[in-house]
Amino acid sequence: MFQHPWVLFLLPLALLARGGLRKLAVFLLLLAAAGPAPPLAPGLTVVLLDQSPSAREATRKAARALEVEGPVRYLAFAERAAWVKSPHAQPPLGEATDLAAAFEAARAARPARILLLSDGLFTPAPPPAPVYAYPLKPSPHAALLGVVAPPLPTAGETVEVRARVLLTRPTEATLRFRAGKASREVKRRLPAGTSSVGFRFVLEDPVELRVELETPFGRDAYTTHLAPAGRMEVLVIGDPAAARYLEAQGLAVKTARRLPPRLPRVVVIGASAEALGPLALDRLKNHLAEGGGLLFTATPEGLFFGGWHRAFEDLPLRPKPTKGAAFVLVLDVSGSMAGEKLARAVEGARTALEAAREEDTVGILVFNERARWLLPPAPASYHQRRLAEERLNALRAVGGTRLAPALAAAREALISLDAAPKAVLVVTDGETAGKEAALAEAEAAARAGVQVHALALGADADRAFLQRLAEQGQGRYAEADPAALARAIA
Repeated sequence: MFQHPWVLFLLPLALLARGGLRKLAVFLLLLAAAGPAPPLAPGLTVVLLDQSPSAREATRKAARALEVEGPVRYLAFAERAAWVKSPHAQPPLGEATDLAAAFEAARAARPARILLLSDGLFTPAPPPAPVYAYPLKPSPHAALLGVVAPPLPTAGETVEVRARVLLTRPTEATLRFRAGKASREVKRRLPAGTSSVGFRFVLEDPVELRVELETPFGRDAYTTHLAPAGRMEVLVIGDPAAARYLEAQGLAVKTARRLPPRLPRVVVIGASAEALGPLALDRLKNHLAEGGGLLFTATPEGLFFGGWHRAFEDLPLRPKPTKGAAFVLVLDVSGSMAGEKLARAVEGARTALEAAREEDTVGILVFNERARWLLPPAPASYHQRRLAEERLNALRAVGGTRLAPALAAAREALISLDAAPKAVLVVTDGETAGKEAALAEAEAAARAGVQVHALALGADADRAFLQRLAEQGQGRYAEADPAALARAIA
């Protein structure tokens, strides 16, 4: 087969040329012009059009001269992927380049081959079909991909945030950080690809964190919010030194000589059992049995000589038997969740698992076009938590989004469990196909005694849809920026 078979009609003229070498040279030139090519197997060609900022302009120019024989479909991709009708379309698909998301979307079309137009600034991924690459020269580009912040900072803590920078070539860069009254300017030569630059400051109150990037070939900015987690309350009785130490560690410390009407989760005792009296001892036993914490300090009237060995002869106390809760975390791992969103969703899932009691039943369901169990519902044992940790670390954000099948699977798993309450927590940006079907599934879950809570993630979240989802599921709706997601789930 030849790309230009009409050129072959000129081959007889080559044979009439004088001289053997001249004949051979003319023959080879005409043969090369004809463009011999191996025959392509019949089937669909999917053309992947890199729409990341570094390749968008080069892709547009290359697409003008693109000629593909046979059936063809066009898939534009950057941070996420989208089918387009024309190779000249340039939909906004984010700043990063996720080749895995593009391959996952292309897989659904079952292509015979893939033609990739890209500058190559991506993480390699296994393709679903043979790939023919059309390399493009990357345009100079600089972008802030986001900010990585600690998930559960406390008030007064020195926190470090790291700005993630994408450059298409090495260059001198200036980053300006501002968080409340704290600020810093960093000038540094950064390499091509993705790198990070850190900024430390003391977090006292909720602040707006703004990062500005300036390079010779572009500027960018990123804004998010950070807030300290609620401080743990501690009651200290009879040990002023312990109270001062715990307060210096950032805990909300209250001191008293007697037990107040309401006990916090942790009580620190430096007084004797006799000083507190028998009624207080009964309250402390109930506090322990209900899951509270009790810490004895080594004061003269505390642990050593305070008579506590006689007061609590029946230690260790057994917690009162309670029926555990059952909940399923439904995590969106579609292409629109790539980067910072997925990282915060995963961190939040870890925090929720650590907060679960052993009598609770916990499951994790992830979804894009399909729903699959990352962790089927089971008691929140140590083994279950470690297994979840391993699987959460391997998550990647690829493909489209269909929430309804995930809600149906979570509901079916929960309704048969002997637990109370039962709930589904959906963590997503709300960009899903089949929204009416998802609303119907939330309503069906509520009728079956399973609440559906919705947590909106990202500045581009479809808040109106997620509010309706929580209403239909008789649950609650909340918003969380990426830095606060772990606290919101917990």
